[in-house]
Amino acid sequence: MHRRRGNALAVVKFVLRVFVLPLLIWRALRREVFLFAGIRPRVRRQLNYSLCALAHGMRRQETMHV
Repeated sequence: MHRRRGNALAVVKFVLRVFVLPLLIWRALRREVFLFAGIRPRVRRQLNYSLCALAHGMRRQETMHV
């Protein structure tokens, strides 16, 4: 009887782990995706700017070396 209750508890824990963890992970991921989607345009502009600056700096360095 006691062991059966322990098994039921184990089953409940297993079910919680199987169903709740993916839900929590999904919610966290969805939040991250929303944050990323909100941040992305600004970050993309910044990345473009820094890449252009880097390319410009490298070109300037090349002209300086020559």
